Order: sequence, then structure tokens, then C-alpha cells
Amino acid sequence: MHDVEFVSAAEVLQAVKELRRLRDQGLIRYVGISGYPVDTLASLAEMILRETGEPLDAILSYGNFCLQNTQLGRSDFLQRFQAARVECLLNASMLNMGLLTTRGVDNGPMVSWHPSPPELRKACTKLSQIAQDNGEHLEGVAIRWALEQWARLGKDFGTTAYVGAGPRIGASVMGVTAITELDETWDLWRSVIGPVIGAKDDVATQRSDKITKLVQNKMWPGLGSWKDHAWESGGETFVNTRVNMGQIPNDEVAERWGLVPSAAAVASKL
Repeated sequence: MHDVEFVSAAEVLQAVKELRRLRDQGLIRYVGISGYPVDTLASLAEMILRETGEPLDAILSYGNFCLQNTQLGRSDFLQRFQAARVECLLNASMLNMGLLTTRGVDNGPMVSWHPSPPELRKACTKLSQIAQDNGEHLEGVAIRWALEQWARLGKDFGTTAYVGAGPRIGASVMGVTAITELDETWDLWRSVIGPVIGAKDDVATQRSDKITKLVQNKMWPGLGSWKDHAWESGGETFVNTRVNMGQIPNDEVAERWGLVPSAAAVASKL
């Protein structure tokens, strides 16, 4: 269930119970939640264990373990997820929804939607120049750093490096849009994971050391006060105006997102 911060804790609990009912019928296998505020995710995991006596199978956090914001890796949060007996804690959006890219958010398709403040966007744009000055691309630095660091920090909530083999590592989520991107991602993953699982590869180790020093010694100081900044999502200022909760309205927004068929699509089938 996505975006849990936009409904009440009681509604999340009700939905978890319903999904578990479907699980018990054999229709689904695992039940998890996703959202942006890490504290909200931890609080819900604690509440669900307390109220049902059963932990969530998985939690997906996005944008909270990347080179700009490392809140998901905080020891207090990890301890809370562990106490809530969360089995799998997934790290997604290592580029922070386009913030950590060479072109930046303001020059991409998410310019009018991205929730980051203008000052944070400017700070991340400077990171691109720092990367170029050191012979790197910001995207490559961001992905390599997040993959490797979460593989280490998230190991208690992860899986084995390869199917049934290797030590346990933290799991990351990446999106690809073409076979070439899949191949590039796989090659990148193999080069990153070697040092994590103890493989003897001097080239990979040197690359890892370079990226780590670049992030810690130049990029983090470049971010200044924007390091570990997280914008508000949901929270006290958010008011959910949905009248009929749990139902998808048949309106233009739903049609545009493909949640319901458009009138034209229906007419074409008549």
C-alpha cells in the first residue's frame, strides 16, 4: 500500500487486515506499506505489530537513503524497524526523484510537481558540477554510493547478494525502461557489490573508495544545511478531501492516470 501518510493510522490498520485476509485465501503472499516520512513508516510498523501481533512483511522507503538524505540509515530508525520485526526494508529512489541528476529537477518533466524547495534544488545542481570536476557523472556517483552503503546498513532487513548465495545485504529498488538500461544496471550492481561481500577486486575497491571520499569530503559539505533535509509529506497541514474513501472516482484525473477507462476508451469497445 503506497503513500500511507495521506490516510489515518486506523485506515492503514484496516487495510493491512484486509490484505492479510486476501493472503490467507492464497490470493497474495506478502503485505507491506510505502511512504515518504521515515518516522511515519516506523510508527505504523510499531502500531501494526502492537495491534495485530504480526509484523509487516515489507516497508519501502523512497528518497530517504541517498547521498542528499540518509535518514533511513539512522541507527534509531533501524532499531525501531527491527523492534517492529519488519522483515524487509527496501530503499528506493536513489536519485531522489530526479534531484540527483545532471540536468536537475528544474530541467526535467517533474519541475512543476517535485516537492523539493527551490533552495534544495539549487544545492543539488551544484553537486553535478562537483561530480564533473572530479571526472564523474552525478547519477553514477549517487547510485553507486547508495547501492553500496545500503547494502551494508540494511543487511538485517535484506536478502542474499545472489540467489541462495553470499552474505545478507540490504535491498534496493531501481527502475529501468529498456533492456540496455537493465544491462547497465546489472553491470553497475556487480561492480558495486564485490567490495560489500568481500570479493577480492582491487579495481572495484579503489572505485568504491573514490566515490565514498567524493561524497563525504566534497558533496556533503557542498550541501551544507540541506544535507538530510526531508520535505513535509502528509502531516498536520494535509487534509484528505476524498469523500468516499476506498473508491476511485470516475473523473478526469483518474482517467488521465489510467485508473479508470476514459469515455472514449469505453465508446471504442461498443
